[in-house]
Amino acid sequence: MEATRNQAFQKLKPPCVELNQVALRFKTKSATSKDVLRALETLHRVLLDVSHDENALDEKLADYVFFPLSHIFRESQELPLRVLELALQCLRILLESAWRHKLSASLGIQLLILLSFIAGRSPTQVKSKETSEELTLVVFECLHSLFNGLIRSVEGKQSLTEATNIPALGHTVTVLLDGVTDGISDQNQLAAVAALDALISCLGDREAIASFFPGMVSSLTKALQASTRSKRSRKFLEAGIDVLSKLIRMVISDGAVAELHEQSTAVGKRASSDIQRFGSSWAKATAAQVKLALANVVRLRNHDRAEIRQVLHRLCLTVLENCRESLSESTAMMVETLITLSATDQTQEDVHGVSGLNRLAFMDSSIVGIIKGSLHSWTLSLPRIMQSNDDSAKTRIIGQISTSIKVLSDLQSQTNTLDYDVATSLRDSVVAITHAHTSSKQRQTQPNGSLQLLPADGQEASTTFRPILVSQRGEQETLLALSSMVRQLSGSTNSLAMTRIMLDEARASTGKTLLANFWLALNFLRSMSATNHDMDLFLASDPPKSGSHENLLEELYSLSLTILSENNEEDVTDWRLQGLALEAVALQSSQLGQQFRPELVDALYPIVQLMGSPQADLRDHAITCLNMVSGSCGYPNTSDLIIDNVDYLVNSVALKLNTFDISPQAPQVLLMMIRLCGSSLLPYLDDLVGSVFAALDSFHGYPRLVELLFAVLGAIVAEGSKSASPSITAGNQINHRKQPWRPRTVSDVARQLKEAKAKTTVTLDNDLSQAPDPDPQTDPLPSDSPAEEPQPSTSDESPAATPSKIYTLISSITLLTRHYLPHTSAPLRNQLLHLLTTAFPLLSHNETLFLPLINSLWPVLIKRLYDTEPFVCVAAAEAVAKVCECAGDFMASRIESEWDDIKSLFWRVHGRIRAENKGKGKGRGRGRGVYSTNYQMWDALVKMLVVIVGYVRIGDEMFDDVVEMVADCLGSRREVREALEGVNPDAVWLEMERQGANGVSLGDLPKVDGFVFKAVEL
Repeated sequence: MEATRNQAFQKLKPPCVELNQVALRFKTKSATSKDVLRALETLHRVLLDVSHDENALDEKLADYVFFPLSHIFRESQELPLRVLELALQCLRILLESAWRHKLSASLGIQLLILLSFIAGRSPTQVKSKETSEELTLVVFECLHSLFNGLIRSVEGKQSLTEATNIPALGHTVTVLLDGVTDGISDQNQLAAVAALDALISCLGDREAIASFFPGMVSSLTKALQASTRSKRSRKFLEAGIDVLSKLIRMVISDGAVAELHEQSTAVGKRASSDIQRFGSSWAKATAAQVKLALANVVRLRNHDRAEIRQVLHRLCLTVLENCRESLSESTAMMVETLITLSATDQTQEDVHGVSGLNRLAFMDSSIVGIIKGSLHSWTLSLPRIMQSNDDSAKTRIIGQISTSIKVLSDLQSQTNTLDYDVATSLRDSVVAITHAHTSSKQRQTQPNGSLQLLPADGQEASTTFRPILVSQRGEQETLLALSSMVRQLSGSTNSLAMTRIMLDEARASTGKTLLANFWLALNFLRSMSATNHDMDLFLASDPPKSGSHENLLEELYSLSLTILSENNEEDVTDWRLQGLALEAVALQSSQLGQQFRPELVDALYPIVQLMGSPQADLRDHAITCLNMVSGSCGYPNTSDLIIDNVDYLVNSVALKLNTFDISPQAPQVLLMMIRLCGSSLLPYLDDLVGSVFAALDSFHGYPRLVELLFAVLGAIVAEGSKSASPSITAGNQINHRKQPWRPRTVSDVARQLKEAKAKTTVTLDNDLSQAPDPDPQTDPLPSDSPAEEPQPSTSDESPAATPSKIYTLISSITLLTRHYLPHTSAPLRNQLLHLLTTAFPLLSHNETLFLPLINSLWPVLIKRLYDTEPFVCVAAAEAVAKVCECAGDFMASRIESEWDDIKSLFWRVHGRIRAENKGKGKGRGRGRGVYSTNYQMWDALVKMLVVIVGYVRIGDEMFDDVVEMVADCLGSRREVREALEGVNPDAVWLEMERQGANGVSLGDLPKVDGFVFKAVEL
């Protein structure tokens, strides 16, 4: 350690000597301020380097370094602010390292006076020069370090409160409070609060702190108030509230006031002036002023930052726990603030806040009365606030009422009158919400074939309903708070009676009143079901009464089926009522379990039908309800639920289609069923597909309906393709991939001869075993007579397998597309092309049926390759590639007949891409690259050509054309190069050599001594 300090001294000595000499020369005008600044910068760098080791600096070295700094402080009025700021930074390093454990009291007072003078006004005169933000910040940091050093010694703490040092201490407090309220920046204000906190901890004497208590509280309150001129930072507000809480706890807490009262009583007439001045009478007079200060501070309870609310929460608990008697006038305000803070967020801190309030109310009955009075006032104000446009005020008052009910329920202090008042106010409030926000704000989308659903075996299905009573985020928070209040009320003894009133009013009401009563009854019964499920196991011996929970839920379920049956928009004035009815059905199924299965006859189709609703939220509700019903009835997933009841559902959908009901619900329901159930539903749809064909024939002039019906057919094809089992395909798929040529070796010839010999031997054995024995008496003809002999049957001559029902179904759907591929609707054409691309691999397993189908589809399919819409051309290229892959050489003549048009299309697209890439000048870009439609068309055509070369037999000229067309991507796209090399690797190599893609240019002639190579032009 001694060696470390010696090294530190050797490092510090040169800059200290230099600074001392420069400061003395500056005093005699023989050095400039720049010389002083350079010397200070050197000393500051060395101090930073030395201070990294905690044991390098001690108080002696600090005194040695401080000596030249003292010259700087003496000339502070003549030196620039930057010099003074740098000197203070050096002082801060000394306070945080060398003097942090041992600082003399006299030096501490001197530094206190010096720093206070630099930071603010002198106690006797105004300061003679301006200050800066950086300088003030360093002063506050030095004061913070100074107080942290003085607090470690009893002598240092006592020196602050000596009579001779009180004026200097008061000046310091004034400077700090000015920095807190009128700081230049947030950093200055935060540093001033930190220094003030350290000063309060350093004093530790109630009488000393009480001398400055009114000024501190007033300044902190002023700084914590919300102002449009100066917006305080989050960290400053947290630190300011913590300092205020510490001040209240140290000065005016019940313990501190009682201690002073005991001291005053013990010493009697000889009591000191401080004890007499800061006794019980002073505490009573100060309590009113503190109440005003707290009233301004608690306005931060609506702050948007959770950290501010949490620190304010601690302040309220401090007042209620430590100042119950001394600040009794502020108890009601603190209780209301604590309830508001506990209701703002559902966090762990709020849970502790409610627990703390319960504990305080259990110990003090007056707090229970305060909570009841506040609850009554908030209940009366609830309907009025619900009619306003302030969503935050709505959420806040609902949270206050809900938290108050929870506290009273925990304390078992609820009354019947209070419960009825809350329920009545709650019903009026829900009516106000539904009147203020109409259903037009809900999102509306038309049902389409691209709606994504959870697969039966995919991720976990949704079993939670989204709120649909309101739409906006602020309104949803208000609704969530209302639900929380309902849960609190459902635990009261009058909850069943209130639910009965709401159900009776729901049957007799209409419009928004019906919606409000239904929502309240549903939430009451849902909350009671969650809380009473376990209790019913112990109370099952008692028979249910007429007004029991089960009977009320049965009535609500019956009302829900009536609402769901009214599926016409004219019959249902508000679709949200159907969504609530779905929630009631799901609740009833969760209560009955597998006993709900007989109810599926009446409830299943209305649920599934709403999955085709034009309202997106209602569709989501129907899907969630179906998931919950399937789980309650004991089905593993919704697929099994629908398959088990598929006869009823399919008949209902077929009835809609056969009666020419062109509403989108029926096709959309069918689409949902197919996507939920998968291929297991396909065997039941053969008759239904006929109804779809009939609807297409009758309403082919309605593009949106045709798209929806083909979406259903496309889903059938997609599900059939996913499960392409032999029972469906009735055959094996043939691989038409062209294999690259390779020369035969001697081993290959020997193997082929051996296989041919073995095959001949097996054939002769079979012929001998099947020939009858000759009988010379009955068969006098010789063995070479022309008599008929039975021909052996081989396995290759077996009859073709009969296609399955699903195969025939998909084949008929595919054949139907030829009538709609020329349709005027581009999205429909694109949809049909994707359907064909999906169906071809499945149908190709039976070439006997597949090839005639391709012959029928090819004329209309190839025309779409030259479509005016780029995305249709891309889909057509993919379909042509897929049919070439599945049909192989069957497409050779067809591709050859279209080859000239394909080449023309390719070069047109290629030319447009080159034009885009060469675009220059103002207003012209260089294209969108791979994101342009031309590039996507070119990429699709390249892939189509690669498939044609790899699967279809083409001539040499066509192959050369393909090599020329894809020459640009031979070096960059490996799959293209490998596909072409499988047919003619030499041609590919030559093309790459011509481009220099192989790394060698044909223009580079080899050099060999004695030989001369001639250049060859290609």
